[in-house]
Amino acid sequence: MIVMNMKFRTLVIKPGYVVLANGCETEVSIFVLDVVMSPPIGGYPDFNIVLNGFLSKFQCPQNIINEISTWRVFTGNIIEAGPWDLIPIKSADAAELIVEISMADLKLQVKVTATPYLATILRGYKTLDNQPIIYIKWLYSYQLVNLEKIRA
Repeated sequence: MIVMNMKFRTLVIKPGYVVLANGCETEVSIFVLDVVMSPPIGGYPDFNIVLNGFLSKFQCPQNIINEISTWRVFTGNIIEAGPWDLIPIKSADAAELIVEISMADLKLQVKVTATPYLATILRGYKTLDNQPIIYIKWLYSYQLVNLEKIRA
């Protein structure tokens, strides 16, 4: 069994932006949780980039805030199957990052792009600060932007 030391670091983070059909807007950022190695194929280990994302600078128009003012405050776990309603995405700029992965004698830089494709609102529930509970799903794409052999 070949054991290779692998390190990673995030070099660039570019937040994205989403505007929903109901007028709510948010900034979207993604980050690397981990890079997980798989068994070697072609002489080098394969890897998976484990990602997550979050919404920030969330804003909704006053008519949405008024609509949800009578909704219950949600204090439990996210409901998997429940009163989720689709919200069309009016416009979106993808979030991006570049992660550098060092393993064995290679250094790779991979650009990850997260493109939002689906948004939902949890009908009947709001946050403690009187905001709707919105969930956005995204598709990830990967592009190798640099590959460097670091020793012979």
